[in-house]
Amino acid sequence: WECIRYLLLAFFAAYVFIGATSSWHHYLSAAFLGALWHQLTFTAHDAGHLAITHSYRIDSFIGIFIGNLLGGISIGWWKHHHNIHHLVTNSSEHDPDIQHFPFFAVAPRFVQSLYSTYHKRILRYTWLASCLILFQHLTYYLIMCFARYNLQLQSYIYLYKYPSSPYRSIEICCIFILWYCYIILLSYIPTYTQCFIYMLICNTITMPLHVEITLSHFDMSTEDCGPCESFPSKMLRTTMDIAYPTWLDFFSWWSSISSCSSFISTVLTISKVLEYLVKYGKITEGILKNAQIFIRENQTQLPALKTEIENKSIIPILQRFQKIMKEKK
Repeated sequence: WECIRYLLLAFFAAYVFIGATSSWHHYLSAAFLGALWHQLTFTAHDAGHLAITHSYRIDSFIGIFIGNLLGGISIGWWKHHHNIHHLVTNSSEHDPDIQHFPFFAVAPRFVQSLYSTYHKRILRYTWLASCLILFQHLTYYLIMCFARYNLQLQSYIYLYKYPSSPYRSIEICCIFILWYCYIILLSYIPTYTQCFIYMLICNTITMPLHVEITLSHFDMSTEDCGPCESFPSKMLRTTMDIAYPTWLDFFSWWSSISSCSSFISTVLTISKVLEYLVKYGKITEGILKNAQIFIRENQTQLPALKTEIENKSIIPILQRFQKIMKEKK
């Protein structure tokens, strides 16, 4: 079923593009291509967790084929990034999935220029950051539209900084092949304006994926409860499951089971069983499992980002920083 869905999206993208007689045909093709990238991410996720064949070599090559060759995003970077996220979920200092500074500050700790152990640098709270954060509840969806570009950028930075990473040369070759084919594809579009819009559409179509991922964590606890907290307890405390109807699983994939998929490297079927067990309190250790309907959670996300700005622990720091900047001028 997964392969059939991917092949259908690829077929429609190619069919509409080849038979295009107007700019709108190109844009529709871009939408199908973006939808394909959106869907491929889910299988790449399983490959990154070695959850398809459970063979490091085979799953790595599956991930490289899907992530690098078809999507232009390094599976090596994704594993390096995502495994850390699972270990230290929603930790301000350690989890790269919530370190979207200076665009977002989901915890008061971010306005104190904290040191990121993942990026190995200080995330400095500057005047620009203070301005961007004040409007984070307004810019959230706009920034999510461009999130895929950040994944590509982080992939290339990773491949440059880590020359000894596994299968690095193969990953780089696959990304070059993808970009070579992509540029050839764009060359058949008659104008630069249409090329730009085509690229914008196929990358923006993946926006719901990034919204799902951030919804699962941005509004959850960022507290450090110490080494005594159990792993299941931490996952349930820091992760929000986004509820979808069963027939829409193909669109959301792991968002409805994100807390369950944290327990083991697993595929969708096993995670669904875990979801059932967690739902009925079999492995929650008395912790309430958080689950929200996708639309409802979107309605609470923006107020939550705004509340973070208005948090009493942040406002004095903002005011003090702005005062210092004025004195320097």
